[in-house]
Order: sequence, then structure tokens, then C-alpha cells
Amino acid sequence: MKLESVDGLNTVADGVSAIIFDDLSGKKGLLTTQFNIGKNAQLTYFRLGALKENDAIQHELEFVLNRDARLKFYDLHPSQGEFLAKSRVLLEGDGASFDYFGIDELLGHANNNHDLLICHKGKATESRQEVRGVYSDNASGNLRSKVILERFAKGAKAHQIYHAIITDDDAMAKVEPQMEVYEDDVQASHGASIGRLDDNALFYLRSRGIALEEAKNMLLSAHFLAALKNIENASLRNTVSSHFSSINQDQFNESQI
Repeated sequence: MKLESVDGLNTVADGVSAIIFDDLSGKKGLLTTQFNIGKNAQLTYFRLGALKENDAIQHELEFVLNRDARLKFYDLHPSQGEFLAKSRVLLEGDGASFDYFGIDELLGHANNNHDLLICHKGKATESRQEVRGVYSDNASGNLRSKVILERFAKGAKAHQIYHAIITDDDAMAKVEPQMEVYEDDVQASHGASIGRLDDNALFYLRSRGIALEEAKNMLLSAHFLAALKNIENASLRNTVSSHFSSINQDQFNESQI
């Protein structure tokens, strides 16, 4: 079922599967949202921050996951404004799982600053983070991600991967992964790549007669399409793609076949 979140506490009852698309575009100031996800429940949560120049939002977000609960969080920022976020994910119940997919397309003087805390408390809990971004002009993105694997969180797994492309000298991307491990029987890993477009890929496309700017646009589009594949619902995948100017719709349509 599809729902809308409200400021304050939101509850997904035991066994319920829900989708929430939270469009924060046009909102201002401090927003606070909490979710309690019941046993065997599943929440798919989309946060869209399509901010215009001079827009500024601060969003504090908390999720509590009970036994065998599942959360998929798609954090979408085609933005020219300032977005400050603090997110806490508490994997309280055994078997709870959390997937975080971040997509940034920051232009102008955009600033996206996100503090993400993930705490594994239950046994056999899992968290996975995948972030892809493109940072242009004077834009900056900063992700501070802290994962805590508590004592007695046996069998827990935590993984993070971050891919950023910088298109201009004055743009910046930064990731600060942290892990605190208090239990031996866990798996944890993280990795990051921040750089320019792949020169070899550009050379290959140019050698096929594709103009430089078109080749760059194709590679940027492919970067985002790799993230969109994580959205299982085709209608929502179409909605999300329409907000990102770097996505070539012909490439997008071909990727859906």
C-alpha cells in the first residue's frame, strides 16, 4: 500500500508492506520524521529533495526496525539548494535488514550534508549502502556514515560502497565511513571512489564517432542508471528518472527492455 508520511511518529504495523514517497521539494526549515517498522513488515521509503537555488531544508529522520522487518530507503537529490540531514536506523530485532540507495545530482552552489548512523543490535541483521553522485559547478556533497555492530549482534553484515563523479574543479565530494565493531561474529566492509569521468570510456566512445559532450552525457547517464536498477517498481523507477536531468531517456528506456 502507498502512504504519505507525516511529521512525528509513523507506524508500519506487523506484516504490512508499505511504500512512501516523501517529496520535500518546496518545504523549508526543520522537518522531523520517525518510523516504527513492525515485525515482518516492509517499508520502501523515497525521499526526494529537488531543491531550487536558495532553498534550504534540514531533515531529521529515524527508523526503528523490529524482528524480520525490512527497510529500503531511496535518497534522491537532484538539487541546487542546501539539504542538511541526520538519519538514524536502529536494527533492533533479529533478522532486520536495511538497504540505503543514495543518488545525488548537485548543481550550482548545492550542498548536501548527510549524517547517517546505522546501529546493528539484533542477531543476523544486515545493512547495505550504495551511493552514486555527480557533483558539478560549485556543488558539494558530504556523507558521514557510521555503522555500529553491537555486542551480541551475531551474524550481522554491514557493507557500504560510494561512487562519485566530479565534473568541475570547484565541485567537491567527500565520504567519511566509520565502523565500530563490538562483536567477533560479523561481516563488515566499505569502499569508495571519487574522480572524473573515465578517460578510457570517453576515448572508446569518441573512437566510435560520438562527439565529446554526447559521450560525457552518456557516461553520466549510465552512472545514474546503475543506481536506478535497484528500484523494483517500474512506475516509481520512471518517476525517479524524470527528476534527474543527466539521465538520457533513450538510454533509460533501453535499460528497461
